[in-house]
Amino acid sequence: MSKAGLAVLLLLAGCAHGPARRGGPGQAVVTAEGWAAVMPSDPLGTAKRALTEAQRKAVEKVTGVSVRARTRVEQSVSIEQRIWSDTEGRILSYEVLGEREEGGFHKTRIRAVILREPLRPGGKKSGPLPGDPKVAVVVDTWAFPDRGAAERGVQQALREAGARVVFGPADYVVSGEASVAPLDANGLEGFASYRARLAVELKDPAKDEVIAARSFEASAIDPSRQTAAGKALAQVGRLAGEKLAVDLRSWVER
Repeated sequence: MSKAGLAVLLLLAGCAHGPARRGGPGQAVVTAEGWAAVMPSDPLGTAKRALTEAQRKAVEKVTGVSVRARTRVEQSVSIEQRIWSDTEGRILSYEVLGEREEGGFHKTRIRAVILREPLRPGGKKSGPLPGDPKVAVVVDTWAFPDRGAAERGVQQALREAGARVVFGPADYVVSGEASVAPLDANGLEGFASYRARLAVELKDPAKDEVIAARSFEASAIDPSRQTAAGKALAQVGRLAGEKLAVDLRSWVER
């Protein structure tokens, strides 16, 4: 095991609750591997990111859907991921099975006990919004072949939060514009890095009233330039959808 990996295990020892060997009712035991591009200037951060990615993939194996995540790429040699999701409520325990460096990546493999349903404040899952209002989403993307990438991200996040997304007349409308541009990927040999930006507003068309107006950014890397750009747009869309879902729920429950 690398020194960086050992340091991470010592640092995060308090986050694990013993060996992840058996799961109880409503739980599942899975193995997953996380990768992070090796950053020679930040070995501890590299190992942390690989561990976080392994935890995220472990949760995805159980839920069958992508865990909410945001990746922020800064400068040419510094990648920082901020992951917030159901992970805190789903991962009951985990253990690191092994670590290695291969092909410019730090790879961490874990075994984790995952709760099949996330723990949420008050023990409740997101349900339909009061009155089950219809929500339409119209987000355009400039300078990218798939002009609906960000829009689909917004729609997916809204649906997961209990909103009824429709095409056509609706009680509420989310509209906005997205853009995506390459970042300097020097130090990430073989990978392209893109940042997406999205400005959106949530509106009540019947009252011609803006409920919320926000801006978001997200970045992603991938060997394919088009895929990296598409991932960044999808992520920024999800970020917007998650936040606007909270805004909408607060509005209809007031």
